[in-house]
Amino acid sequence: MGLNHNREDFALIKEILQNVSEITNTNAICAGGAPRDITMDLIIRDYDIYVTVPNTVGNTLDNFILPAIQQKFIDMFGNEVSDPKLIGETWYEDNYIHSIYEFNILEMIDIQIIFTKTEWELETIVKDFPMSLSQAWITKNSNKVETTPMFDRSIELRTGVYSHKCKSSYLAKIIQKFRGFAIIPVNHMFCQAQFAKSIRQSMEIPY
Repeated sequence: MGLNHNREDFALIKEILQNVSEITNTNAICAGGAPRDITMDLIIRDYDIYVTVPNTVGNTLDNFILPAIQQKFIDMFGNEVSDPKLIGETWYEDNYIHSIYEFNILEMIDIQIIFTKTEWELETIVKDFPMSLSQAWITKNSNKVETTPMFDRSIELRTGVYSHKCKSSYLAKIIQKFRGFAIIPVNHMFCQAQFAKSIRQSMEIPY
């Protein structure tokens, strides 16, 4: 794809975050696949936008916030933007999730708006992802893709590391996408030997 595509994707994500933050009047970040794919120069197929759920939900969410987000997407991408669809199943531990809505753009790219419960910090959610290859994020103020030391070491070693919280469906998705990577549990001997304890600690089961 090349450097220019990376810059365009990064700028587009920041514009989406700015718009969603203004509409919801809360924090928003893009996390997981899209930021990771920018760093690895891969094709982006979907955007996961995490948003702290607004103080007022229900009718406000259904009747004002979602239509306003949809209109912003129409302004950005054109009229071929689908109505928001409520998504039930998630790829990962979902105790921080309030609800997920998906928009499809030009029948090519999915944008998921993941509303999170107010007691959760968005960056904490990303840093605690149960798969190291998803510990990357962008905020509206980011100058570059932000990553954890676990992510950086995983890219260096071409080894994805997962914890007991990683759902089998998400693990299968990662294995399929990263065929040139080893995918191992955090308690594997290789992980213990190659990843410093200080950077693998957050993924390990506390004893």
